[in-house]
Amino acid sequence: MSWIANKGQVIQIVLAAASCLVAGIKAWPELKGNEFLSLGAILFYAVALLVIVLTIRALVGHANKSTLPAPVEAQHILKLLSATLDPRATDPGINYKAKLWCVFTNQSDKMVKVFSPKWLTVEGDVGLQSPAVFRYQLEHTLGSWRQGRWDKQELKTVQVEPGQSFRMWIGLDTFKPHEYLEEKKRTVQLGTLIVPIRVDGHEYTWEERL
Repeated sequence: MSWIANKGQVIQIVLAAASCLVAGIKAWPELKGNEFLSLGAILFYAVALLVIVLTIRALVGHANKSTLPAPVEAQHILKLLSATLDPRATDPGINYKAKLWCVFTNQSDKMVKVFSPKWLTVEGDVGLQSPAVFRYQLEHTLGSWRQGRWDKQELKTVQVEPGQSFRMWIGLDTFKPHEYLEEKKRTVQLGTLIVPIRVDGHEYTWEERL
């Protein structure tokens, strides 16, 4: 769209300049005869002024566009603090025994709403246990994630205040041995985590290979 707008401005300036040239040629005998206020001369002045106005408007618009702030990236809003694998659970009462935990912090000065994430895999990555389940937990108090203190409630979406941290768990394929998952994690071949977020009514997507 910006290219089309710039092209349109160029066409306007070129047409106005052509009109100015024609008007100048027609007004030249009058201007040469010092008839500076003749109808032809006034028409020339008007068209020349139009060329100047269009040129200035195009230059100012380009300058304003060049100084617009860069789009906000989700990585500048959420910061991944850690990604760790739980030891393989053996309790028969635990359904998801191969959990990957990811800890994030909201490093912006805005409240962030975090929605259900997605897990993207390519050949060689690790899939999820079916049915796929994700859950979020907020830290109990500001900074308590460092002591491993989290709210017990597990949520599908969370609202995270500025500076607040939260974590999520992902149920990975339990048919893969724990050592295999650790090696995949070490080589960043588990999969791609995608986390949709909303800030001030704007939608962003945090994404990273794990």
